[in-house]
Amino acid sequence: MKKFKSLMLLIAAMLILTVAFCMNASAAEWLDLGESHQYTFDNETGVMVIKGEGEISSAFFGIDCPDHYKGDFWGCNCEPDRIGPFKEDYIYDEYPERLEAYRAAVRTKTLIVQEGTTSLATSAFYIFSNLEVAILPQSLTEISAGAFYLLSKLNTVVLSNSITSIGESAFYDCVNLKNIYMADTLKAVGKDAFYGCDKEVIRIPDSATVEDGNLAPVKNLTAMEKKLAVTLSWDKSATAEGYTVKYNGKTVTTKDTSYTIKVDTPSKYYTFKVTPYLTQNGKIVYGEEASVTVFAKPEAPVVAAGTARSDSIAISWRDNNDNCEYALYEQQDNGSWELLVKTDENYHIFSRIAPGTKHTYAVRPYHEDIYGTVLGDYTIVTAATTPATVTAKATSPSKGKITLTWNGVSGDIDGYRVYYKLGNGAYKIYKNFATPQNLTFTNLKSGSKYTFAVRAGIKTSGGIVWSGYKEVPVTVK
Repeated sequence: MKKFKSLMLLIAAMLILTVAFCMNASAAEWLDLGESHQYTFDNETGVMVIKGEGEISSAFFGIDCPDHYKGDFWGCNCEPDRIGPFKEDYIYDEYPERLEAYRAAVRTKTLIVQEGTTSLATSAFYIFSNLEVAILPQSLTEISAGAFYLLSKLNTVVLSNSITSIGESAFYDCVNLKNIYMADTLKAVGKDAFYGCDKEVIRIPDSATVEDGNLAPVKNLTAMEKKLAVTLSWDKSATAEGYTVKYNGKTVTTKDTSYTIKVDTPSKYYTFKVTPYLTQNGKIVYGEEASVTVFAKPEAPVVAAGTARSDSIAISWRDNNDNCEYALYEQQDNGSWELLVKTDENYHIFSRIAPGTKHTYAVRPYHEDIYGTVLGDYTIVTAATTPATVTAKATSPSKGKITLTWNGVSGDIDGYRVYYKLGNGAYKIYKNFATPQNLTFTNLKSGSKYTFAVRAGIKTSGGIVWSGYKEVPVTVK
């Protein structure tokens, strides 16, 4: 805080030296600003200096209408006496000095108020639309309501150590305000005094009482769905000390501008509310609440490849998600994924597929509504159509020996399994995933009947998809 205060004093000193350099006494022309004050304006530098005693009237720079009460800083709609940035045509010959002051005000970039001024009229500087820096005197004890209302270019304000109150909406929507120091002499901050000042954190001393509604609201509240979790994020609120996050009847506090919440159930609507707060004299003051409703990210389904036929593949999955549909993709040869179909069922049959071919599918749940599309995690499964039946034959029979040959079948075949059995016994595996297409059996019993068979196999995530086979019965010599 001491470093910040020193920085502000340094800024003030530099600005005053700049003004002294740019404006000399002989060039300065002091013009009356009501009965108590005068001003001078340098058109080249955009610097205005005001001197005088007591209160600066808003008659020249704002509103001076007897039909409106002092706190009516929102503006006067009376015609033709309206004075303001959009009503220059309403400045009549009756008030020629106002027109000159008005034109200087809207061109002012740096404003310096000299010692002697003790107060400001309501909305005193609200038409200084190009104002960037304001340096106020030690003699000033109050910042009036709406004093710097809607000055979007204002970034630096040097306040005195004598300021005791800042009025309602004094710096309302000064969106670029980032350099301002408030001493512990400050006792009260009016409603919405710093509303919309989100450039940087504005530190209000503990000595001040802050009226409700002064905190800038949470802006750009967004939610990112994750697996059984939602991450909220938002822009910082300039005067906030922290934030409360409410959901499912729970309330948590955080100093950060993001928060991750675990949710109990996927594919379900959740509403989250975020509110900025500030602690002043033991009292918690809350700003405007912001809310967002999201659909929690659906879970990845448990997928199984079902019946495989020579020209079709059936896959199914366990549907754990409410209010969801499913998108089915197939991986292409180049590794990309192509969307094949969307369905609200928990199974699908892919048809018209070549036999003996392997396919990689992904099943992804999604939820779509007026808020957009929420995609869940996906599950990948490989499946295959049934290969063509393998035809084998026995050749070169001799004593105790026989050679089995077969023609390979087309497709994504990983290998062949060769079986044999003696007599009416059960088949045994002789060779698993054989790559050669002939095998020689030896040490067979002469005069015995053997039966041989060969199947083509494709490995998938659900197991091996086997082809059909034809038995080859042989009596060994």
